[in-house]
Amino acid sequence: MSLEISTMLHLSTAHVTPDLAQALDRHVEILRPLGTRCDPAQWQSHLVAERWAEYGWFIWVGSGGRDRMPKPLQDCLNFAEALSVKWIQFDRDCEPVDELPTYDWP
Repeated sequence: MSLEISTMLHLSTAHVTPDLAQALDRHVEILRPLGTRCDPAQWQSHLVAERWAEYGWFIWVGSGGRDRMPKPLQDCLNFAEALSVKWIQFDRDCEPVDELPTYDWP
């Protein structure tokens, strides 16, 4: 038997803007039946993501439509991809990394 093991990068939620955080929350709240598709012109239609309690989100680095995503999310996905990471866990308790911009939240 062969096991597949994926790596996860933990990033601070400070690396996403407040507007992007709201968009991610809205995205993961929508339950879509299997086999349905959203508008492919919208970046959210390609994103594989899940809410992690009140702490942040899990996002698959291989999600498509990156060129349509908000720049802060593109930056985080590109950063993770360069590290050969498969998932990002955005966590409000993580320290920000110097390589990515940070954004102030109200």
